[in-house]
Amino acid sequence: KPDIIACDFNDEKAFRSARAAISAHDAFDLVVTNAGYVMPSPVAIIDPEEFEKHINVNLRGGMFVIQAALPKMVARGQGMILANVSMGAIIALQNYAAYSAGKFGMRGFLWALYNELKGSGVQFCGMYSSAVDTPMLRYEAQHEHGSLLNFMGKISTADEVATHALRNLDKPK
Repeated sequence: KPDIIACDFNDEKAFRSARAAISAHDAFDLVVTNAGYVMPSPVAIIDPEEFEKHINVNLRGGMFVIQAALPKMVARGQGMILANVSMGAIIALQNYAAYSAGKFGMRGFLWALYNELKGSGVQFCGMYSSAVDTPMLRYEAQHEHGSLLNFMGKISTADEVATHALRNLDKPK
């Protein structure tokens, strides 16, 4: 059975505990970051704590989890980082500046790591999922938030995204 360390990136105590557990672990073959938070709002009126939550969940947590696991992966010359980033890292929507900032940041972080660690044996895979049937998407739909882009095509289930992610492990890009 694989070791799984789960964490709420917006809970500072839990976050630090998970990061310490990752750093103390012997080695990881795979690190998956799959976090998302959105509460659409114009930047001019978004509560600063809300803005911070977007950055904590969508960027900071994933960056620091990856950073904690990398030294042992690099030392072993193997490992895979799989980050479910979101189409929000490619398309910025009105009232989604805080969300997009975190997702664009994670996309840039992964690209920089890919370039930094070429030849190290550590592989990277960023997934840019669109609409996934989650409480976050349901909230957007029920509160008339979100983009019509989320609802124009097929809405994937979490299981479908996980299956796609597992297929990508054999052919990282």
